Amino acid sequence: MNFKYFYQLNVIFLLIVILFGCSSTQEPVPVPITKVYDQQPIKFNWKKDYLSTSIAGSFVPVLDANAIFTADQAGYIYRIDKTDGDIISKFKLKRKLSSGTATSNDSIFVTTEDGYLLSVDKVNGKINWQTQLPTVSIEAPQYGGGFIIVRTNDAQVLAFDASNGNLVWVYFKQVPPLTLRTYNTFQVVGSEVVLIGQPGGRVILVNLQNGTTIWETYIAVPEGATDLDKLTDVSARPSIDGKEVCVVTFNGKIGCIDAMSSNIMWSRPFSSSYGILIDTANVYALSEDGILYAFD
Repeated sequence: MNFKYFYQLNVIFLLIVILFGCSSTQEPVPVPITKVYDQQPIKFNWKKDYLSTSIAGSFVPVLDANAIFTADQAGYIYRIDKTDGDIISKFKLKRKLSSGTATSNDSIFVTTEDGYLLSVDKVNGKINWQTQLPTVSIEAPQYGGGFIIVRTNDAQVLAFDASNGNLVWVYFKQVPPLTLRTYNTFQVVGSEVVLIGQPGGRVILVNLQNGTTIWETYIAVPEGATDLDKLTDVSARPSIDGKEVCVVTFNGKIGCIDAMSSNIMWSRPFSSSYGILIDTANVYALSEDGILYAFD
């Protein structure tokens, strides 16, 4: 038999096997994007170039009443008018910052590159108090119920009294040897609970007032022979909608959990390090390969 002909037959056979294998899966096929004919250009209400270069994900602005609060790595904290983008006030700290802001009625909270949590007066920019963290935090703190919540890079979650910086409680469990560097993994819900995504596919609901674990469950279980295979972290903030908590993991699953019982309502194999969105009908998620999914 001609070698070239034999080679071509083998290639064709291999392609048939691959196509057959692909067609046997139950994964949805992405719909091609249709051409938009009636295009409406987006217009900027305002655009300002105030900030220095900062870590993407760590310095997300927050809205407080009619003002936007934000910060940058150089140590500047800005209070910006949301209607026109003009600076209402600007404070310069003699510290490099590692995350953006959280706000209470009278204070602004930021973390520094040398591992401190700072409380800054909203009016004059003076430091009210500072406290040393176990390690650096690149995720913006959050405020709720009189507490300021911080998650450090070793996955510790700490609650401080917002008025004086005293440590109130710490949540910490041993984490896998290899974890993702994350910027958006927890959510203070009202003044009662904190919803936390952790390495290893864990989701935890914690009492905000005392740090007691209300429930803990796995949305995905790490699997594989190597630490890289077992990398199944919740790297995007869990979303809560009424009695449902929905969460996605990297190299694991997406699913929804009953917020009262922690029972998993449904889950599907999925991988994403981006946030998810919930409305009354669907859960929306962007996969690592750039496909947008809507789950019932």
